[in-house]
Amino acid sequence: CALPIYMVSLMLNTLPPLCEKHREEKCRLQYYKILIWLYDHGAREELQRLRHLLIKGLSDESESISTELLQFWDHESRLSVKAGPRLYQLLSEMYTPEEEASWLRYSTHFILQIAHRSPDFARKLFEHPLADCVFQEVQID
Repeated sequence: CALPIYMVSLMLNTLPPLCEKHREEKCRLQYYKILIWLYDHGAREELQRLRHLLIKGLSDESESISTELLQFWDHESRLSVKAGPRLYQLLSEMYTPEEEASWLRYSTHFILQIAHRSPDFARKLFEHPLADCVFQEVQID
């Protein structure tokens, strides 16, 4: 059920000034849920604007909102599950000069999420904990 483009444009002109900096977290969360719905339901003419607003939301002061948006973007339909293509998408589609300060934080999160999906992620690196190891001094020239 896609909205007519004039309705999407009207919403994108009206909602951000009212909701983006609203003091109530619940209001901002609903605002971002509306943007997510619009992004997922065919507002292709406004896709760049929606993308920019949703990227901007990644730096929201509310942890629950930024987590919700991190999960939204981390889906394989939005970002590749392979490291090379994902890095390219982060640089070409997710970077905006306006959000440069927060880009490094969320881009590293998205890159590390690939490792989190690996079956070896929970595997221990060493058989025994370092506390049980015997360390020896070594001369290095």
